[in-house]
Amino acid sequence: MYTLSKQGATEAGTPFVYPKWRPDSFLLGNAFVAHQLALGDLYICASAKEISWQQPALPLSPVARVIPDVYIDDGQQAFLLEMDLGTEALSVWTRKVSAYLKFAVSGEYRGTIPHSQFAVLVVADSDSRLTALRRHISKQTQKLFWFSTLDTIKRQGFWAASWLRATGDARSLPGA
Repeated sequence: MYTLSKQGATEAGTPFVYPKWRPDSFLLGNAFVAHQLALGDLYICASAKEISWQQPALPLSPVARVIPDVYIDDGQQAFLLEMDLGTEALSVWTRKVSAYLKFAVSGEYRGTIPHSQFAVLVVADSDSRLTALRRHISKQTQKLFWFSTLDTIKRQGFWAASWLRATGDARSLPGA
């Protein structure tokens, strides 16, 4: 198993995340590790473009009591990324979507994001989970959210036309 040391995180310009297990423990499976590895895959796919990649530790604002997995800024747009491995119930997603919508509509994002708008990128671990999330989220909104799978991003690239809206089958660049 690999994890960045404090010095490695500093060199990479990312926050240090202390492993949540003892060094002498034996891991058969760990959702945190799987999640971090998936985020690592995304970072590698996204790094072809000059970006700022941050993993927030606090909620976005008092209005939006949600913490995205990653905040991405490419200098022109901001993206809040959610990596979904299928471990959260759809009721959790209902609350997340509501919080992101409040964050956008209230204008609270202006205190955190230096752009006129932002998008929420949702990366699912499978096509079936992607379909379930799109269907569920489309009941609350058809805006703000973009969806893809980790496999699609690995094949086509993070900054490729590999993203879907909550409804429709047309793939495009996120935020386009």
